Amino acid sequence: MRSPSSPTKLSPAMNAYSYSSLSKQAQREIFRFVADCTYDWESWLDLDGKLIWVNPAVERLTSFSMTECLGMQEYPLEIVAEPDRPTMQSILASAIQGGSGNDREFRIVKKDKSWHWFAVSWQPLVVANGGRIGIRMSMRDICDRKALEEEKTKYNIHLEELAQARASQIVELRNKQIQNEKLAALGVIAAKVAHEINNPMAGIKNAIRLIQDENQLSVDALEMFRLVDNEIERIIRILRQLYQLYRPNLSPPDAFDLLKTMDDVIVMIETQFGATKPEFQRVHWPEACWIVGFEQELKQILYNVILNAVQASVEGGLIEVELDSHEQERLRIRVRDHGHGIPADMLPRLFEPFFTTKQGREKEGTGLGLAISQSLATAMGGFIEAQSTDGGGATFVIELPVVSASARIESKSAGI
Repeated sequence: MRSPSSPTKLSPAMNAYSYSSLSKQAQREIFRFVADCTYDWESWLDLDGKLIWVNPAVERLTSFSMTECLGMQEYPLEIVAEPDRPTMQSILASAIQGGSGNDREFRIVKKDKSWHWFAVSWQPLVVANGGRIGIRMSMRDICDRKALEEEKTKYNIHLEELAQARASQIVELRNKQIQNEKLAALGVIAAKVAHEINNPMAGIKNAIRLIQDENQLSVDALEMFRLVDNEIERIIRILRQLYQLYRPNLSPPDAFDLLKTMDDVIVMIETQFGATKPEFQRVHWPEACWIVGFEQELKQILYNVILNAVQASVEGGLIEVELDSHEQERLRIRVRDHGHGIPADMLPRLFEPFFTTKQGREKEGTGLGLAISQSLATAMGGFIEAQSTDGGGATFVIELPVVSASARIESKSAGI
């Protein structure tokens, strides 16, 4: 079998039947008939690269007729897409020098300005005595092949993205496992340290109070003892928080009004900030929402998260509290502020104990509020995540399981 790049020999003995007895004119007609019936786009050029024949398939494939092609000064460059013309020029130069090639891709521009992909093969036309009489070029429509290649490329990119996402998930899960192991170890240490420190601190506190009761103390001494007593209270409070962080205890689940619990927390924070309180917007709150869950733990989580949002905002800033979902099994609450936002590199550390990003309305604290909230949420079978919001600010999403829930669909948004 002749390879695609082999010279096309015009031998006078093509068959064993009476073909050889036909006239030269009849033989040429048979050659032309066979060539005209070829499905692909076929062209014959002279030794200088000038088109001398093209088959009818050219019009079906390119929208240009045989007559239009024969009238072109630079065939086929005139219908080749501009970016691919250097490729076609090198192919024509190779063909004129007697070279051959196969499956070189290029694009043509049809009359409707659409681009179509083709692959060209070329070889010299050689007669029986070895002399070259021209060039044969065969162009094959490869649009379907290019479409498949594009789909394959997209599929490979998609697979790579999935693999990267899976690898990221594995790394994230491993980091969470390491973090949980650290927290477990810290829990054991914190419980022991807190126990060892708490008892002597209680004794010191009692001794301070006994001394304060003495009448002989000066005003300055009493003030000093008051400061010492306050610091002891602070130490005891941190010890209790450490207990809660590493050994969260959940109260028994009970039925409660979710909206009242959320509103109580908002009112508590409004009272705490007084004249500088933020503007709260209650978003998508239904008329009623009773659930069975852990009310006290949810109240503490909401307090810590909303307080964090207020402290990250300017005085009087807007805080949105949205009840995003109150379905039968999951509860989702979003708290959004419009403060300075959270840098991307700090998001993974946001729930670490003693880590803080507070700016703006800075408040004193231990840096344990969000860590305790996450610990409580995890103990309840849920989680808290933080997102830096486009346009500034941050959004905290609290998602927790509930035993059951009921609510009317009617909802409203109100600025308070």
